[in-house]
Amino acid sequence: MVLGPGPAHDLLRREVAQWVGCAVKHVVLGHRCGHCGGDDHGRPLVLAPAGDLQVSLSRTTGLVAVALTEAGPVGVDVETAGAAAFEGFDDVVLHRSERLQPGEPARTAVQNTRIWVRKEAALKALGSGLRTDPRDLPVSPPDAGRAFWSADLDAGPDHQGAVVVLGADAVSLTLVRL
Repeated sequence: MVLGPGPAHDLLRREVAQWVGCAVKHVVLGHRCGHCGGDDHGRPLVLAPAGDLQVSLSRTTGLVAVALTEAGPVGVDVETAGAAAFEGFDDVVLHRSERLQPGEPARTAVQNTRIWVRKEAALKALGSGLRTDPRDLPVSPPDAGRAFWSADLDAGPDHQGAVVVLGADAVSLTLVRL
């Protein structure tokens, strides 16, 4: 199924067109579910022009983020700062290595959101989304000797963001504010 118009999809189309050097009208985007193979949901993909470009898309109140690379599968996630301020966060999100040790100060909602966007970006890059239990994937701090490259995004004071690329040692990161 071809992705229709909308602010996030239009932004992704413009960025793909700029990356490959074609007119926006030639960019065709779709979805593909890595679990069931369905084309009505799942990660976004570039159907045309053909190539090895991997893309990811995230949106939250007041912000849309797109990530593009040829280095490997990519995931990006953005959330409003403090979005992970809910009771039981540690029990449903944190890997045992990410849990606080006795005597450590409690994390703030912003710190929890930073951990969440790292996990969500990694799960998107893996193509599994929340079919993988976030507790099974340690991601903090970013880029700590894993089989993927990751970075926190400077998404401004009101948002937290992260990007992950599988199988890459390093990626040049460019942020564009619209």
